[in-house]
Amino acid sequence: MGPVGSGMCFRAVHAWDQGSLRRDPGLSSVMRPAVRIFPRARGLPADLRVFGIGIAEAMRPGLVHRPHGTARFLAICFHAPAVIGCGGRREDHPPHRLMIWSPGSEHLYGNERSAWSHSWIAFDGTSARSLIAGSAVPVDDVVPCGIGIAQDHFTAILREMVEPARPDPVIIRNLLDNWLRTTARAMSEPVPGRPVPAAFLAVRRRFEERCDEPIDLTSIARQLRLSRWHLCRVYRRWFGASPMEDLQRFRMQRAGLLARDPDISVAEIAKRSGYPDPFHFSKQFKKHYGASPTRFRHTLWGEPVRVRAV
Repeated sequence: MGPVGSGMCFRAVHAWDQGSLRRDPGLSSVMRPAVRIFPRARGLPADLRVFGIGIAEAMRPGLVHRPHGTARFLAICFHAPAVIGCGGRREDHPPHRLMIWSPGSEHLYGNERSAWSHSWIAFDGTSARSLIAGSAVPVDDVVPCGIGIAQDHFTAILREMVEPARPDPVIIRNLLDNWLRTTARAMSEPVPGRPVPAAFLAVRRRFEERCDEPIDLTSIARQLRLSRWHLCRVYRRWFGASPMEDLQRFRMQRAGLLARDPDISVAEIAKRSGYPDPFHFSKQFKKHYGASPTRFRHTLWGEPVRVRAV
């Protein structure tokens, strides 16, 4: 969804793009599909304006493509599998994904093969920009989202926009802030009782078994259909450390084991632990174990070297 912008070409049919409205009588049900457009933002001040909201809007097969986006933020929570793109990127994503497009960013989304549905909100203003900037939810990037989170908050905003004689901008701001905060919390907290996803266990196992090899996080993220930012965030959620922190730990564990063999040189230990530069390796080793590799070996069987907690 989103306001009509110049250069827009699309094959999916939108209520907004056709200039029509679907009214929800009384919004009696949170899950009731509803689409409302507010060309003048119902008189909200310029620092926070809502131009349209859709709740569980059903779409025919097709893609929406606005090469130059629109002049405002567009947030969409996809209920079904969809193609989502921005800035020349185009990727297939499973359901329950959120994208917030910044003003002027390319919009590309939909499903050419089957019908799809989504909940969305278009908004802008200096206050809105501050809320976005201060949240942990990225823009122009795809992240997981809870359908209930989006629908509950978008419905509350929609109610405030249509039911009072004049919407209260403070309430609108608080609802937007609550949505962003709730979304960020859901992104950062694992679901109790849920096992670590197999894909992330495989990534961690790769770090442990092949820690001597260069690691390209961008390539790994692409394989998981995630951005690098989101890969690092979700990895930390499950394992309590970033990918690079975990990799460093595995490298130091291997280095500590190799250092116990007097027949292996420090340079060889560095190479086999993933450090082509022995000097950099020695600095990291001392930071981790509290002693240089040489001193660590000299004192290994005498006064123990205190190992720093990881």
